[in-house]
Amino acid sequence: GGSVAVIGQGSSGLLHTQLAKVSGAARVIAITRSKWKLEMARKMGADEIVPAGNTDSVARVKELTGGLGADVVIETAGTNQTMIQAYEMVRPGGTILQFGIGPSTVEGIPAQAYYFKDIAVIGSRAGLAEDFGRAIALVASGRIDLEPIVTHHFPLDDIQQSFEFIESGGDGGTLRGVIQIGEK
Repeated sequence: GGSVAVIGQGSSGLLHTQLAKVSGAARVIAITRSKWKLEMARKMGADEIVPAGNTDSVARVKELTGGLGADVVIETAGTNQTMIQAYEMVRPGGTILQFGIGPSTVEGIPAQAYYFKDIAVIGSRAGLAEDFGRAIALVASGRIDLEPIVTHHFPLDDIQQSFEFIESGGDGGTLRGVIQIGEK
């Protein structure tokens, strides 16, 4: 029922934004540098969108949460800067879910935050067997919508070109591509 800030709105971030909303978060705050991903995040359940880069996203999250910071911060971007920002924007007694895969070491993590802010940091890995049933049920029920995240469909005959397209970063509006086998 509290506030959740999701840093990064790639495919993982957008899924976490939706999941936070359907799990009962009172306010979901989506943060990313990409304007089109901010709009997509709003369509997928974000109550507030915060552009990163030109704005102080930490200050904006604190402003949106009455100066406290978010109850939960989900970091999906996996950069040094965003990992540090997660510590700065979580409220005292809050939780950080570190989902983004970043560098092997991160300089600047405020280690005293564990003590003085009494925060919990949860690591993540690809998912346990019991998670798959819940994920399938959420998608099957329509509570989680994957369609907007699959931005490109490729026929099986174009598999080589599809990999090259995705590896090159796509066309600026690319999240995930799917290889179609047979008719859609």
